[in-house]
Amino acid sequence: MPIPLVIDVFEQMGIEGLFPSSLTMIRQNLVPLGLADFVWNCGHTVTLEHKTIEQAMTEMGGRLDDQLRKHTQHASEVGLITDGVVTPIEGEAACRLWVPSKDGKVWVPRRQKIHVSWESYQAYLWQLDKEGITIYQAPTLQAMCNAIAAFVHNSLKPEHKSLRRYVKTKPIIMEEEGKPIYWYIKTLMAHTGVGEPMARKLLDVYHTPWAVYRANPLDGLWPAGEKVFQNITKAIGRPY
Repeated sequence: MPIPLVIDVFEQMGIEGLFPSSLTMIRQNLVPLGLADFVWNCGHTVTLEHKTIEQAMTEMGGRLDDQLRKHTQHASEVGLITDGVVTPIEGEAACRLWVPSKDGKVWVPRRQKIHVSWESYQAYLWQLDKEGITIYQAPTLQAMCNAIAAFVHNSLKPEHKSLRRYVKTKPIIMEEEGKPIYWYIKTLMAHTGVGEPMARKLLDVYHTPWAVYRANPLDGLWPAGEKVFQNITKAIGRPY
């Protein structure tokens, strides 16, 4: 079963339509979990904070730092992904933001400036990189969604380890034969709010978090009460 990309409820509506249809997605409020705007699990938890490049430049050293610091306490791997294009304005401590024209054939400059120097922004990104936060930059929102989809698909392939460049991943502890893998338990707990005993109980029946998300309590297999089912469906944003 594919592992879903979890999108925070505060990401813009309709963004799912920008991702390839091959990607499984669910919406969830990730703020209480200390996670960023996009989350998936490929043996360890990866979370990406999404900012427009203008937001990243104006929030660096303040709000953005606080968000990234919080995410590092709740995920094994943290990244910052931005969409947008800026260029330095020679002789000024400012940058110009560029956007695609209406026909998408050329890039045009916006009149207003971003009053942050190119050098200071690049120094900030360099420092984040040294702190173990990976930087991804995309020119448009569509390109960003395509990139995230590629990250998810490739990180789930055994031969691809590129997303583990900096992170010291948490150990994947295999349980006794026939029992769930440890990170399945942690994933289910993080996504639904159930405790470890309940997570183990559900996974003993359905084997993967994704199967739990799709479960029907009327199938005769559901090992818990209706209230648990209601709480899980509410947590993952699935209609009850």
